[in-house]
Amino acid sequence: MKNNLILQKVDFLHGTLHPDWVDGGPGQPGGPLFSSAIVDFMLASLLREIGAKIQNQELGVAIITLGKEMVANAAQGLVNGWEDGDDICPPWPFPFPWPFPWLPKLDPREEPEPDPWLERVPNSMQDLILAHAIREIASLTSNEKFSIEIKTLGEKVVQDVSGKLFDEYCGTPVKPRRIPRKIC
Repeated sequence: MKNNLILQKVDFLHGTLHPDWVDGGPGQPGGPLFSSAIVDFMLASLLREIGAKIQNQELGVAIITLGKEMVANAAQGLVNGWEDGDDICPPWPFPFPWPFPWLPKLDPREEPEPDPWLERVPNSMQDLILAHAIREIASLTSNEKFSIEIKTLGEKVVQDVSGKLFDEYCGTPVKPRRIPRKIC
């Protein structure tokens, strides 16, 4: 998965999990859109993708292992949430209104704007971008233990990358632009 897609998923989850509106409007009653188990499951899948892209294999394995722990914890929460007595409050109206009035209207002619520059940066800079995504993921989980562990792993990635980034930046030769001679 490309870094741009990982960042877009984190941004989408940030906007979905911290909405300015709940059940239609600000200040109206209602609960969260997703249970914490489902959120942790989605975040764990992002951690798996990030762990596979980190250059330091040891840190990548640690990130993937933490994601597995989050999935195991989320699986227990999904089973507990499925039992009777945990209905959606308020219940969804049936039949669902179609098209959904709360979704933004998309123009089919619009295409997503690609960010190819994220893939051309040095490896250390890519790890730094992924460390930023890890920090955002730490702020999205509701489990305090996982949040602290994710934040710590993100800090370890930044610490590992900082020296390499300086070496890559200073080791790259820069040639000044040549000015063509004027012919009179």
